[in-house]
Amino acid sequence: MNIKTRQPTGRVPWPLILIEGGEKLPVRFWTKVNFEGPAVLDSPCWLWTGANTGSGYPYGVSWDGLRRVKAHRWSWQTANGGIPSGQEIDHLCRNTLCVRASHLQAVTRSENIRRSDAPGPRAVRENTCKRGHPFTLENTLVRGKNWRECRICRRAIKQASNRRMRLARKAAA
Repeated sequence: MNIKTRQPTGRVPWPLILIEGGEKLPVRFWTKVNFEGPAVLDSPCWLWTGANTGSGYPYGVSWDGLRRVKAHRWSWQTANGGIPSGQEIDHLCRNTLCVRASHLQAVTRSENIRRSDAPGPRAVRENTCKRGHPFTLENTLVRGKNWRECRICRRAIKQASNRRMRLARKAAA
C-alpha cells in the first residue's frame, strides 16, 4: 500500500494522505480505519472504527470540516468524484462499515434494495415469504398490483389474533 502525506493547504486544517490509487482524505480520517478487516472481493475490507450511526445496520460517520458525512460516501467521492444524480453508494462487500473505494459502487436505489439482504428483497429473490414458505399458486394471496401474501403466515396471524381476543374476553368476564 502506497501511503504519502502532504502539508495542510489552509482550507483543510489537517494533512491529507494519498492511498490506493490517489484517494485524498485527511490523515484524521485514516486513523479511524482498520485496514485488517475480513477479506471480501479478493481484498480486505477497510473497517471504520470511528463514530457510527448505531442503528441496526451501522454506517461510519465522519466530519468533513462543515458537517457530518457518512464515511463510505466520503471515501467514494474522494476516489471517484461526486455521486451521480439519482444514485446512492452500495457496499459490494455487504459490510456497512467498510470504506474501501473498490468495495463501493454507485447504483440506483431500486438496485441497492434489490441487492439487500433484508427479508423482503431476499424473499423476492428466493420466491419465498419472509418466514421461508414457498410462494406457490396454492399458497399465495395476490393483493393489489405489486403485493402478495403467504396463506400459511396469514392463517397463523389470524389464529394468534383470535387466541388473544378469546383471552381478553375471558379476562374481562
